[in-house]
Amino acid sequence: MNENEIRFFEEYKKLDNLCRDLLSSEKGVTSYIEEMDNTPLSKQLLVSDFDETYKMLKHVRWVRNDIAHGNGNSECEQADIDFVCDFYKKILSRTDPFAIIRKAENEAAKKAAKKKAVQTVQRPVYIERTPHTYYAETNNDYNTPKKNNPLPLLVIIAIILLLLALVIWSMIN
Repeated sequence: MNENEIRFFEEYKKLDNLCRDLLSSEKGVTSYIEEMDNTPLSKQLLVSDFDETYKMLKHVRWVRNDIAHGNGNSECEQADIDFVCDFYKKILSRTDPFAIIRKAENEAAKKAAKKKAVQTVQRPVYIERTPHTYYAETNNDYNTPKKNNPLPLLVIIAIILLLLALVIWSMIN
């Protein structure tokens, strides 16, 4: 192995171990690639360089396998080493594709929660009292929780009372 291959191999091993820890997997980078394979297109579109990252991960995995199992004439280039180092840093700084997707999903959930909170604000309803006078009353009908049906609770209480009466009656007799 030449110097580039040795350096690449060392950096790849670091990345592979990080991916193993991150994904709780034995396959490391391969698991990361498999997760990318299974990512829906709607989520892939949240990451501007998703396809490029996916292709480069597959490429550097191929380079690693070529170095490990080849005859010593690998196609390892400085750009491959740079990518592996940069991707390792992206995972640590939470700027890798899956971290970006998680951030976007969290932001969307926060916006949805905020939108829901805004929708439950009480709105005044104007009621005409006289031909020339209007005043506002608060209408809570649209954000009042539905009342639960008390019948199931009453049935349960009745059953408990009957059982209690049976127990007391059996103790007396």
